[in-house]
Amino acid sequence: MKFSVLNLTNNEHIKDFDARVVVTNGQRLFKFENITVPDGDFSVKYIFPDDGTHQVLLRVNTNTSILLASFSVFVPHQSPPSLLNPFPNNQGQPYNIGQWISIIIIIVIPIAVLISAILIIKKKI
Repeated sequence: MKFSVLNLTNNEHIKDFDARVVVTNGQRLFKFENITVPDGDFSVKYIFPDDGTHQVLLRVNTNTSILLASFSVFVPHQSPPSLLNPFPNNQGQPYNIGQWISIIIIIVIPIAVLISAILIIKKKI
């Protein structure tokens, strides 16, 4: 998640503050503490473990004040890949080169192993 903390009166970044971010879905709670922010922009890496609505709480400690913010983040349900479509492409865009390489490797390696096993068995007979 990326944050940009602005002063709403002059639209400039608030600088040199400490931040704390808490993410919760009502059952789980994850904290990012002691985040030093020199220029007003910062980010935290968080993988949402569950789908649904999560609450994000932000606390900004400046030299002169404590600022609080809260907002909701909706995480849609992500279907696991199926055997018939192990590389779902939800965006409706063509596969990129990395996806094509993965598809080819997953198809070619088992076929090559199978052919090698058949050839080894035939040579022994």
